[in-house]
Amino acid sequence: MSRDFRIPSSKEGSIKCDVKNAILNADLDYAFTLFKSVENARAIQLLSYNIEWKWPNLYSSTNTLIMNEGGSNITVTLPTGNYFDTDIITDLGEAMTNASTVGNVYTITENSVTSKFIITASVHSFSLIYAGSTMSSLIGLSGNISSSHISNTYVVTLQNTWNLLPSKELDISLPNLVTMWNTDGTNNSIAGTVSLSTYAYGDTIRENLSGVELALNQKNFNQFVISITDQDGYCPQFAPDALITFTFRILFY
Repeated sequence: MSRDFRIPSSKEGSIKCDVKNAILNADLDYAFTLFKSVENARAIQLLSYNIEWKWPNLYSSTNTLIMNEGGSNITVTLPTGNYFDTDIITDLGEAMTNASTVGNVYTITENSVTSKFIITASVHSFSLIYAGSTMSSLIGLSGNISSSHISNTYVVTLQNTWNLLPSKELDISLPNLVTMWNTDGTNNSIAGTVSLSTYAYGDTIRENLSGVELALNQKNFNQFVISITDQDGYCPQFAPDALITFTFRILFY
């Protein structure tokens, strides 16, 4: 339960939210129950946030690679964690070897000029399948690709440069309080977007915003939900001790 709602003076008030006081619901959104109900409110604005960049780049929505060795597709899964390029070279190669059904030993190297991963198999041809490979954008896979037979080995060079940043930006939305429809019929309730491009992993991002006021779809409430998603629509799996707080301005009739 959040006890951070301030009784409004005049026509506005504020809510300060710490995700440690929220319940993580089935949609991986943060559900808050206020100690005091908000009444007769008309709009909400995201004033500021503190977000500690402390969540893994490989988690349950980004940690699979689909490969094929001539039979059925094989799903290779890496444990949740924060991976660097050297970790991918070691851990993904080992996981692919363990998953092989034809005795392939997989090794991964990195082209020092292009920063693209090169995957080599020892025994049998193979291919990587884009659809279903949730780590594709991180490792540089942009489509299906089959190995070439080179010097008694089978080799794939991934199409794009690897990019193991957890995400480029985060969207903060309020799905149960704000209803703004996109042209495709989906609800766009984004109160603010957090750009991560100038920060390093482990930094705390503190931002004061001059964001727009969003009209509320209900005047009275004592519960609300904050949804945090990356640019692919996934919910980052924040570390349990990560600092994540928000301050919202509430405007009243």
